[in-house]
Amino acid sequence: MSRQPLKTGYSEQGFSIIELVMVIVITGILAGVTSQVISKNVEQYIAITKRAGLVDTAEISLQHISRTIRQAMPYSVRLHANGQGLELLHTRSGGLFRLASRIGFNDNILTIGSNDNQFDVLGPFHKANTIALNQDILAIYKSKDAAYQLDNTATITSCNRCDIQVSREGLDQNAPVQLGFNATTLVDVTGTQRFFVIDTPVTFICDLNQNTLRRFDHYTITAALTNVDSPAELNGLVNPAESNLLAENVTGCLFYGSATDTDRQLITISLTISDQSEQISLLHQIQVVNAP
Repeated sequence: MSRQPLKTGYSEQGFSIIELVMVIVITGILAGVTSQVISKNVEQYIAITKRAGLVDTAEISLQHISRTIRQAMPYSVRLHANGQGLELLHTRSGGLFRLASRIGFNDNILTIGSNDNQFDVLGPFHKANTIALNQDILAIYKSKDAAYQLDNTATITSCNRCDIQVSREGLDQNAPVQLGFNATTLVDVTGTQRFFVIDTPVTFICDLNQNTLRRFDHYTITAALTNVDSPAELNGLVNPAESNLLAENVTGCLFYGSATDTDRQLITISLTISDQSEQISLLHQIQVVNAP
């Protein structure tokens, strides 16, 4: 007896070569389109991340320069002739000196126009505990270039009660801060009784050959700006400058502004930073109130 094949109701058949080729082609097209969309989004993300990093670097640098300029000795901000930097005299603190003694008190006043070496600080004296004795300079405004010529200045040698932060709320007028300095004759041409404590000259320089923006400080105060307007000159001083990098990849930089001897000085800084194909440019302005 012969056996009949079992019928299940299903027919056995596969894919043709043409169908397989079509599936492969369609899959390739979809993969290509998808990869282009994904890669474009990835490229955009990388570009946005780079630009954000460049903007952060530029903003942090410009904000640091702005804060430093606002702490400058009045009329001390001077721009480099090539527009690639500026210099200023940074003040650590400042206050008012006592010019007249109170009745019934043994006040230590500053004798204007005569040789003196000590006075009581009148009112608040912020950051008094940060003063570096025998380094920081006492300065009373006399003229635009006086401080750079160390005219009407003296080195601070002592500071009694400077170990506490003195504020208006915690002020004890009967036990004021007493500032001592190398004996000298000081004048007060403005009549404001205001003094400043200079801790260091500061220079900001863009070096487009090295593509950097740097801060230089703690060097010798120099009268002529042309003698300290380059990194080589600052590093070649008897007391060389300390250098700190603010930004790299700097491809454009310009410092410009109004005249130094104006009561209100507007400083404008343009900074361009690049990273391969990405580039950003920021413009920052600082209003300097030269009120001695």
